[in-house]
Amino acid sequence: MKYIVITTKHHDGFALFDSKDTRWDVMATPYGRDIIGQLADACRRGGIRLGFYYSIMDWHHPTTCRGATGNSPRVLTRARTSIATSGS
Repeated sequence: MKYIVITTKHHDGFALFDSKDTRWDVMATPYGRDIIGQLADACRRGGIRLGFYYSIMDWHHPTTCRGATGNSPRVLTRARTSIATSGS
């Protein structure tokens, strides 16, 4: 395997990382651990390239019903930082 691409936040709003913008994330589940951070660590150890897909659509955000993406640039910047530092 040369690389992995994983969805970090689905358009239903659920995040597989410790999101600072919502409680609708993996940390609020019984598993309670940062899956993206764990995967990033494993990929580093194994020399596997890792890519992230982050859906800007969020079906649970109130503006989505009006046709907007549901995420402001501020939220997207924080999410990018959270994902980039997972497992660091």
